[in-house]
Amino acid sequence: MKKILSLILCISILLSSSLASMAYTPLDSVRILQALGVMQGDPNGNLRENDLVKRSEFAKMAVLLSEYKNKLSLNSKISVFTDCTADHWAAPYVRVAAENGIIEGYSNGLFGPDDCISYAQAVTIALRLLGYTDADFGFTYPEGQLGMAQSLKLGEGLFKEADSLLSRLDVAIIFKNMLLTNKKGSNIGYIEALDYKIKEDEHKNRNHNL
Repeated sequence: MKKILSLILCISILLSSSLASMAYTPLDSVRILQALGVMQGDPNGNLRENDLVKRSEFAKMAVLLSEYKNKLSLNSKISVFTDCTADHWAAPYVRVAAENGIIEGYSNGLFGPDDCISYAQAVTIALRLLGYTDADFGFTYPEGQLGMAQSLKLGEGLFKEADSLLSRLDVAIIFKNMLLTNKKGSNIGYIEALDYKIKEDEHKNRNHNL
């Protein structure tokens, strides 16, 4: 019950009409993702805000914050990248993210699930969730993506270079900013358009606590 009330409060705050005047602390971003069930701590309840985030972990969080989260089948044994095999804990999330254009692999066809996510990679994925495509960015990566992210204030509160590796706190700030941003071509904020449903622990992986 406390978790449900916390999620309702989180969504109410994000949708508040006085949102623009609200001041968030960095840890508020982590708490928002925690309330949404996107970021959990370890078995001891530690949120590990300073830990770097792997690409596989970021893919999971992106899917859970997308309209495609209901397409997940955690028992799926399908691999779309040879280095993220079907028995990898993140394979179901990576498959859904790849099949719906949220993520891409490297030019060599690999995904790099254990590589740490960079700032440029993270904001590119956030922009795709908002409905932007490569055609919106121009032909030069990552300058176009970084420029768009800056104009939408996705990196507000962060001071990162394109190849900067991101902590859990950094990632939470980007996702919080994304939730408060309107989808492309819409006056509706991302979280409102997402219509996030309250489903306790639906996608919690016992062997991998994000």
